[in-house]
Amino acid sequence: MKSTVLHVGSGVLEIPPQKGGAVEMIIYEICSFLSKKKVQSIILDNRNESFVRNGIRTMGVAVPRFPGLFLLRLTELLFGLSSARKIQKISGKEKTIVHMHTVFTALPIVFLRNTLSKSTKLVYTSHNPAWTEENIDFLNAFIREIEKFVVRKSDVVTVGTGAARAKIMKKAGLKEGNIRTVYNFVDTGKFRAKKYDWKKKNGVKGRMVLFVGKLIPNKGVEYLLRAAPAVVERFPDTHFVFAGPSSFESEKKNKWLELCKELGIEDSVTFTGSVSNQELYEIYKAADVFCFPTMRETFGVVLAEAMAAGLPVISSDIPVVREVVGDAGILVPRCDVKAIVEAIERVLSDRKLSGAMKKKSLKRKEMFEKNEVLQGYLDLYQEIENQ
Repeated sequence: MKSTVLHVGSGVLEIPPQKGGAVEMIIYEICSFLSKKKVQSIILDNRNESFVRNGIRTMGVAVPRFPGLFLLRLTELLFGLSSARKIQKISGKEKTIVHMHTVFTALPIVFLRNTLSKSTKLVYTSHNPAWTEENIDFLNAFIREIEKFVVRKSDVVTVGTGAARAKIMKKAGLKEGNIRTVYNFVDTGKFRAKKYDWKKKNGVKGRMVLFVGKLIPNKGVEYLLRAAPAVVERFPDTHFVFAGPSSFESEKKNKWLELCKELGIEDSVTFTGSVSNQELYEIYKAADVFCFPTMRETFGVVLAEAMAAGLPVISSDIPVVREVVGDAGILVPRCDVKAIVEAIERVLSDRKLSGAMKKKSLKRKEMFEKNEVLQGYLDLYQEIENQ
């Protein structure tokens, strides 16, 4: 390839992220792969310095990181605007493909695209699950309208599943050739290591039900917590572990502790908060079943991670999850506490079922092998370059 691929970070978490940050990890892995293929790539990141590390070039685009959920959007906008200025300079000297991943960083770039060289192509990856919903709140509807502008101004849009692709095509009015399905990936090799003693180190005894993700309402946290008392009553040694930040990056208060007290399950629930990527692999390997009763997704990378770890998977019966999980898991109606209880109890009580689900998970993970997915991105860049 003759083009330089510029990846624009979120401006909120550094790349590579130390704890969480799925989008940032995707950017890092793509650029790492491009480096190995001798393709010139640059990460635009919210840093004070520019450097080259492990063959990956990072260009610092420093803007203030504001606290609070809503002010984080201001950080993203400022970062996107500053990145647009960097892109203007780079695109004037060489042929470029700009790959954007978050709506508020992408907005200034697509708005100013007429100031970029004519050879510059814009790629946008949508991670927004609001496209898959018909009825959403005002704030998410507003963000979706902004993203509609972004995807229409981009040359190519990618999204994690065919189900999400169909929704965006319809609601944003995109042509079929302008939007592609590129699955999210999992570094399956990380899960081949021996089992760790994470349970012992953290005082978790008995069977372990795991949830991974931000502890926000649309991930179904409340419904899993409300299912816990019935499960614990039947299987007293069961422990529920929630791995992930309490909410968005800057919000540290865990509002779910009060619900645990109300339900009388404080001793059967552990909230880890944000953990390192290495510890997250250890947590997956320690679990007996993975339960993710999400309300909406564009992909749900934690589902692929759980399958790569060989876990029985329980999740919501929605189109995106059906596409990712297939027949490898038990899918239950959204918001159905009783169905969640029954699914968990089935897996915990039936070793034959649990064993069969583990085998299906390990087979299913092959769809999300990292190198194959990353090659798909490289193929896409080459196709765009040749247009």
